[in-house]
Amino acid sequence: MEKEEMRKIVNEELKAVMPPGLNEIQQKLWRFCFNMVRQNDLSQENPKGGTVIASECIERLKQTNPEDFPS
Repeated sequence: MEKEEMRKIVNEELKAVMPPGLNEIQQKLWRFCFNMVRQNDLSQENPKGGTVIASECIERLKQTNPEDFPS
C-alpha cells in the first residue's frame, strides 16, 4: 500500500474513532499515536483495523502519559 493511500485511510478513521471528550493536548497525543501505529498496522500483511488500534493507543497513552490520560 502506498503512503498516500495509508494517509487517506488514517485521516478518515481519525474522524470516526477519536474518543470523545479529549482536550487539546490529549487530542494531539492521541492523533500522533494513532497515526503512527495505524500506518505501521496498514503496512502489515494482516492489519488489525482502526478500531483496535484506537483502543491500543488509549491504553498506551494511559501508561506513558498518566497525567494527561488518567485511568
